[in-house]
Amino acid sequence: MKLTHLALANREFTIVAMVLLLVYGMLGFMGMPRSEDPYIEPPQLQVVVILPGATPTDMENLVLDPVDDLVRDVDHVEHTDGWCRDGVAILAVHLEPGSVQSEVLTDVERSVAEAANEWPPGVLRSDVQAFNSFHVKSLQVALVSKDRPLQDVERYADRLENRLQQYGALSDIDLFGTRSEEVRISLDMEKMAARNLPLTQVVNALKSASANIPGGAVTSGDRKFNVLSTGDFESLKQIGQTAVGGTRWSPIYLDEIADLSFAPEDCSHVIRVNGDPAVLVTASMKRGRNVNRVMADIQPALDDFAANLPPDIKLVTVFDQSIAVKERIGDFFQNLVGGIILVGLVMFFALGWRPATIVMIAIPFSFTIAMGFIASGGFAIQQMTIAALIISLGLLVDNGIVVTENINTFMLKGLNLRRAAEEGTSQVGWAVVASTITTVLAFVPMAMMQDVSGDFIRSMPISVMIILLSSLLVALTISPMLSTRILRPIKPEQQPVIVRRIKTFVDGPYTRALRFGLNHRWLIITTATLTLFGAIALFPFVGVSFFPKADKPVLMVDVNLPRGSSMDATDKVIRWVEEVCGEYDEIEMVSTNVGRGQPSIYYNLSSRAEASYYGQLYLTLRNDVRTERLAAFAEGLRERFDRYPGARIEVMELEQGPNSVAPIELRLFSEDRDVLKRLADDVEAELRTIPGAINITNPLATSAIDLKVDVKRDKAAMLGVPLHEIDQAVRTALAGWHAGEYRDREGREYPIVLRLPAGEDATVEDMSRIHLTSRDGKQIPLTLLADFKLEPSESIIQRRDGQRMVSVTAHTAGVPTAEVEEELRVRLDRFAFPVGARYEFGGESEARGESFSSMYRAVAVAVIGIFGTMVLMFRSFRQPIIIFAALPLAFIGSIFALFITGYTFSFTAFVGLTSLVGIVVNNSILLVDMTNQIRRSGVSMMDALMTSGQSRFVPILLTTATTIGGLLPLTLRGGSMWGPMGWVIIGGLLSSTVLTLVVVPVLYSIFAEKELRVEG
Repeated sequence: MKLTHLALANREFTIVAMVLLLVYGMLGFMGMPRSEDPYIEPPQLQVVVILPGATPTDMENLVLDPVDDLVRDVDHVEHTDGWCRDGVAILAVHLEPGSVQSEVLTDVERSVAEAANEWPPGVLRSDVQAFNSFHVKSLQVALVSKDRPLQDVERYADRLENRLQQYGALSDIDLFGTRSEEVRISLDMEKMAARNLPLTQVVNALKSASANIPGGAVTSGDRKFNVLSTGDFESLKQIGQTAVGGTRWSPIYLDEIADLSFAPEDCSHVIRVNGDPAVLVTASMKRGRNVNRVMADIQPALDDFAANLPPDIKLVTVFDQSIAVKERIGDFFQNLVGGIILVGLVMFFALGWRPATIVMIAIPFSFTIAMGFIASGGFAIQQMTIAALIISLGLLVDNGIVVTENINTFMLKGLNLRRAAEEGTSQVGWAVVASTITTVLAFVPMAMMQDVSGDFIRSMPISVMIILLSSLLVALTISPMLSTRILRPIKPEQQPVIVRRIKTFVDGPYTRALRFGLNHRWLIITTATLTLFGAIALFPFVGVSFFPKADKPVLMVDVNLPRGSSMDATDKVIRWVEEVCGEYDEIEMVSTNVGRGQPSIYYNLSSRAEASYYGQLYLTLRNDVRTERLAAFAEGLRERFDRYPGARIEVMELEQGPNSVAPIELRLFSEDRDVLKRLADDVEAELRTIPGAINITNPLATSAIDLKVDVKRDKAAMLGVPLHEIDQAVRTALAGWHAGEYRDREGREYPIVLRLPAGEDATVEDMSRIHLTSRDGKQIPLTLLADFKLEPSESIIQRRDGQRMVSVTAHTAGVPTAEVEEELRVRLDRFAFPVGARYEFGGESEARGESFSSMYRAVAVAVIGIFGTMVLMFRSFRQPIIIFAALPLAFIGSIFALFITGYTFSFTAFVGLTSLVGIVVNNSILLVDMTNQIRRSGVSMMDALMTSGQSRFVPILLTTATTIGGLLPLTLRGGSMWGPMGWVIIGGLLSSTVLTLVVVPVLYSIFAEKELRVEG
């Protein structure tokens, strides 16, 4: 080959070029960020609108409808999912695969701003959120105190927040569990009624007094002066002196009809750590930063801050992502080192130290060169890129083995070192190039997958491709050059013992088996086909899953009470859960959130919004509680928590893969709420009888009870009281009304809120204190204009693409998700669905279908690409078909390997199968190419097949052994994530290698015979 000739003829330049590439790779590696998981931007946005005091029905009609209608018209929006709960509307916007999140974000924000014009007054907050894997709060520290008032702890938390903001690598620094202060104006509505003072008049007077309108500027001579406006209150006393009514000579001031004070806002979120009150300080990591290095820089500041805290306040690290990153990367590098050692041992005992040295040098050279280009692609050191190194380990030495072994063969023919290196490499060079290209092509479509799973794994196939191309460069340049310096001709009797015994096996049993196969071709084909069908028949027993559990010593406990439950009721249940957790030595720390979810600790978890009837506990377990032990421990907790009456307590393990509501999600559609409830109840009942289904959630299982203000419209019209004033009066009295801002001398802003003194603790009796103004200016009690009655109402409203639906969900334990799902499908077939009602599966089923469909397309594209390469190389359609016969032979071993090890056919197993497409054909390429070369010298087809099988047996066996050796540590220690992938590749290699050495020559003889007939 010209490349090899140039490398050998210009040895000095080759050395300089390689040094430059190695330096480039080392600099790239040192500058690469470290993270636990790859960076992904799921094709999803989320719109969150908060309107305190609104019912789910109000949120749907007044808030969600306008937003949903506009957002669904935005380009690249595929689906929308809406949820309405008390005071909260959430719209999940699912984008088309391949959409750029940032581009659609602007259009969605514009639609939300347009919809806001139709919303009722009082919307507290509206956000459009774009998620990525860096939304995780990588640092979560708590300031904990048993005795200190929470306000004191908050002040120290503010100081820590300010200190962390000095670090440019951190973003989204937030405090959780705090209660901001507000200017509370507690209205005495009886006094207002006595003074004939309408509520709207008080609100408008405050808004007018707090308006801050810039006055512009004036000039005097050479000077220019800004004109300050009269807005901005300077003190509570000044707010109290706001005239809200009366006459010119006898004004009524605000402090005459209300009490003014600084007060904490309503309690909506409580945090405890190991049972003690706390304030949580959290921060995310900016993209492209090395989380280990950043945390190492921050830790001294945290230690210094903790040392200067009062004795009764402690700083506790709740979550530090760098710990998980170090552990994950450390485990992967251990697997990589273990694989290198195994590959080195195989090389040493099979080839001897000289050839083994040449082949082993290719490993660090290929990895280092590739790292420069991987870093240039913007990838980090994380589980996918390290897995790529391990997968590539066995593959990259294949080229070196083939080249080195062939150079030695030419040395034995008497050629000098230079000629042996050049001609030996040239003879197998194009076969090595073709085999590398076919392997690379197998990974190309995987890198082009457009769904979330494709984003998750993309760095792995791209890294594998770069490493393989680097190894090809090394095999065609460095390996021949080193061979001229290190190799010495090895005669057959000087070869290692293992190689001599292998060749004895080749000359004896293998030669007889190959000759038997060539003489009984159809018997061999039939046996291989029956074996393949046997493996296919075994596949249903293997089972199918998507992504496995995360195998992290962490549990999340969700506590749900019926809608309408107070924070106190929720907290009572959560305190019982805390007591139970305290009984277990396996639990090291409990972080409790009452009223909302734990800030995100994992790339596919989002924190749940505030709700008084919800709470979540984040349990950190001992590091040795993993895999089966973790599953058993979680099941034990579930059994204990199931006994608690009146609350749904769910224990969940972290799971790998894209974010979803739950592994099992059944969406039921109908515009009739009664039909939805009946169907949801029936589905829930069925799920509870299916083994393996746990944490079953039916949002319509319970309904809420609301107090309805039934306005007497005729009476209100007769007295001239507008309906909107009644709504405003009720809202102001109970939920509060934001009337402006107060800014103190230090620049801190406080919202000014009007409300009844009872506030969040208002009772039904307090409704009688609300007065309204009639047309003639008289004050009328609300009780004269409305009746109050209790009515059942919806606890949650769900929609998909504007249609009413309910989502019944479940998790699984001890049983593959696909198995539970299939059983539910069978039972649904027996359901009698009313006209207009239908169902569809979401959750893992939907994600698995999208991802596997994308993978099927990837495999199809890979097969076509590889076939095209084979046609180009062999200039024949028949010979590529011979080579492709090895693929189903690999499937045999893969299925048996999964069945024996007990793993299901998961997404990572599918990745392994796709990888196998390129790996397996390499051996067949070498075998067919060698046969063609021998036949060109005039040897008969049968003799050529026997000779090529015998000469290629050792290289094929060694490449298989090195690939298996490189993967073995990851396979054995990679858990449920990487174990299936490893066993698929190992099992497939074993079966394809054994069968390829006989079946491929048999197929060659059949197709070549037909080809000769056609040519004749």
